[in-house]
Amino acid sequence: MSPDAQPIDAPPPRWPKRDPRGLGAVWIRIAGRWLPGHIQRWYRLPDGRWGAWLSYHADPEHPTIAPEWGHYAYDPAAIVDRAAHPRPPAEP
Repeated sequence: MSPDAQPIDAPPPRWPKRDPRGLGAVWIRIAGRWLPGHIQRWYRLPDGRWGAWLSYHADPEHPTIAPEWGHYAYDPAAIVDRAAHPRPPAEP
């Protein structure tokens, strides 16, 4: 089973950030569900990992409802490119 995405604290206001460039539309796993999302900015965490500020739809059946926003540590098992996976990843 894939892990859930790990929420993290927001970086300081002037922390260097980068545009998504290629990995914008994603599936993010939250509370055991794969949800559609969009990465808005990347930033390097002090421990060397990447963090992402992203939005996601907590209710994919109603995509017109305002999205949720959050900061998450990048984990390729919990945040997956939708261009490579048009449907949510299958669980074993």
